[in-house]
Amino acid sequence: MKKDIIARLEKIISNDPENIQGRFELAQLYCAFEEIDKGIELMQKVLKNDPYHTGILYLLALAYEKKGEYDKAIETWERKIRAGGDKITSYIFMIKSYCKKGDKDSALRIYKLIREINEAEADRALKMIGDM
Repeated sequence: MKKDIIARLEKIISNDPENIQGRFELAQLYCAFEEIDKGIELMQKVLKNDPYHTGILYLLALAYEKKGEYDKAIETWERKIRAGGDKITSYIFMIKSYCKKGDKDSALRIYKLIREINEAEADRALKMIGDM
């Protein structure tokens, strides 16, 4: 079943290389079905043509985190913020990556940024750091 879905999307994309939505959906499937490297490769191709695609940046950061590549995840969250993505969500995920990496000082620095934007969300972020 999953291979059929992936094969259909791969065919759609091969027939329409400009189909960003199809590539996004295929990358999601790759990551969901533990083919993370394929998903990352596909997302990087999309970002060459559309470097500000916040959905791809979100998914790419999660994929890097899932692989334990926390520095790449953090860099991607930063790119997502610069691209105009939701700052609070990106900052919270960035804190999560810093915590998994064991960098509490950087997590606290990001917490302070969140606090300047939204104090209620900062409480949630602080709990995440405290659980570290």
